[in-house]
Amino acid sequence: MNGQLGEDSKGYHKIVIHYKNDQHIELNTAGIIFNDGQNKNDFSWSLNINHEKDSVSLIIRNKEMDITIGSTRVIIMLYKKNGIKFLWPVLRQRPTGDNITGIM
Repeated sequence: MNGQLGEDSKGYHKIVIHYKNDQHIELNTAGIIFNDGQNKNDFSWSLNINHEKDSVSLIIRNKEMDITIGSTRVIIMLYKKNGIKFLWPVLRQRPTGDNITGIM
């Protein structure tokens, strides 16, 4: 996971999560790009989305992106403070034996 801090340093302007050789998820304050190596999907922060492909689950709800890749879960939140938008990541480990995808 790589990030680019915003000019105001309150949070990230862009976050890219790389997995496998040619697959990545790119998040910025304007939207989300999911590239699974063959297809590119664009998502908006304003939509409620539940997208699954192979071992990757993407759920967007209330300006919060829940990404699960294998047993690792990352939540990226879109904040707005004083008119400036920024991203903030939260890392979580899924419990062993958990077969549920995303947020309940």
